[in-house]
Amino acid sequence: MRVLRILVAAGLAAAVLGGCDRFRTAEPEPVVIPVAPATYSGDLPCASCEGIRHQLNLLDNDTFMLSREWLGEAGVQVDIGTWEYDVEANVLTLTEGETVLMQFERLESGELRLLDRYGQPIASELPYELARASGFEPLENMALMNGMFSYMADAAVITECKTGKRMPVAMEQGYLDLERAYTGLVEGGGKILVSFVGDIEPRPAMEGDLNTPTAVVQRYVGIWPVEQCSANVDDADLYDTYWSIIRLDDKELAGIPGIREPRLVLRSQDQLYSATVGCNSISGGYSADASKVGFEPGRTTLMACLPPVSPLETALVDALDRARSWQLAGQYMEFRDLNGEPVALFKSIAPP
Repeated sequence: MRVLRILVAAGLAAAVLGGCDRFRTAEPEPVVIPVAPATYSGDLPCASCEGIRHQLNLLDNDTFMLSREWLGEAGVQVDIGTWEYDVEANVLTLTEGETVLMQFERLESGELRLLDRYGQPIASELPYELARASGFEPLENMALMNGMFSYMADAAVITECKTGKRMPVAMEQGYLDLERAYTGLVEGGGKILVSFVGDIEPRPAMEGDLNTPTAVVQRYVGIWPVEQCSANVDDADLYDTYWSIIRLDDKELAGIPGIREPRLVLRSQDQLYSATVGCNSISGGYSADASKVGFEPGRTTLMACLPPVSPLETALVDALDRARSWQLAGQYMEFRDLNGEPVALFKSIAPP
């Protein structure tokens, strides 16, 4: 009987303990914050301005878009490239072409903290963190981009030149202008180089519910039938480059007979520029930095210029006077006014 009572008591204890397990609170699963797709933003310190406003968008095809705005000034720079996250080192690296652009330490909160040029922590009490937004946010400042575009069977795709990433193109905003230019030159889904100002955003895929990185065309810039992406992976140099003038405002300069090549050269040694649309030459001083540009009124030769060149000279002087910022994409460059509107388009070419 004693043994039976012990066995019964043991059974009751096991039943009670087992019942308690059913009501025990489960340990919470750790929250995993994905690196991408995501938007990170913040104002980082600047030695010569009020601060540099960063917006970093990471796409899940290893592409990034980075907007940097120098506060209190007119300059905005937008970069596009690829990102890589080293889990063991907890370091996010942004690469543009062959160049490491920036590195960040990823904090437990999901924020990114800027590292120095050697990938080491910055010893400072100043704020070097970019906060992770609750959702993906399109860029406030769009990028000048190049890519090999094709359209067939109501599907538009582009291979972006700097990253080599192939992605669908959203049929909205400035896309219709791009499609019109394409269908006027290409048949049967052939590929052709195009330039546009836009963004890359996660959008619903044509099939399925998953979002996929998608090119969004804010403004169509141009189409280049004989060009390839291979010449537009790396950016041309702003300085000491022979910039052929393609467009002044909405005036196309290609195909004007009997004139010299319209061009602009920014000399680095003496900070002087020279420009012409094919008749008189204009020269003077200029200033430029990572995103800003400005031109002083220049000296002009006094040759008599007949139409259609004479109104283009007026347009050139006006474009240089209004130019406040510049942006490069491969061999193409755009000048913009104080409101971010385009005033001139150029292409880097070999001097004649």
